[in-house]
Amino acid sequence: MVRARYIGEAEGDVSAFGTTFADGKYAEVGPQFLTKLLGNPHFEVEGARNGASEAKSEPEAPPAPPAAPAPDFAYEAKHRGRGNYSIMRGEEEVREGLTKADAETFNALSDADKTAYVADEG
Repeated sequence: MVRARYIGEAEGDVSAFGTTFADGKYAEVGPQFLTKLLGNPHFEVEGARNGASEAKSEPEAPPAPPAAPAPDFAYEAKHRGRGNYSIMRGEEEVREGLTKADAETFNALSDADKTAYVADEG
C-alpha cells in the first residue's frame, strides 16, 4: 500500500482512487495508483521526493487474472441516492437501509456469504 494525502484546494473530505482523504490526513491507497498520485499536483505521496517516483510502498504484486463476470443473480450492495444503500439482486431490491460502511462490508463478502447473509436477514 501507498500512503498519500490530498493537498488541493477543496475543503473537507475528498474521494479519489477508491479512497476518502479526510482533511489533509494520509490514507492508504492501492499501489496501482502510485504513478497517478505522483503525477497529480493535488496529492502528496509519503516518502516521495520532489515528484520523484521513489515512494515507500510494497513491491507490486503480479496482476490478478480478470474476474469472471458476475451472474445476474449475484447480490451486490449499491448506492441508491442520498446516502442510501440497498442490497440488489440484478434489478430487484432485496434489502434497503444500509449505510455506506455496511454496503462496503457486504460487497467484500464471498458470494456464498452474501447469500447466507440475505437468507439470515430475510
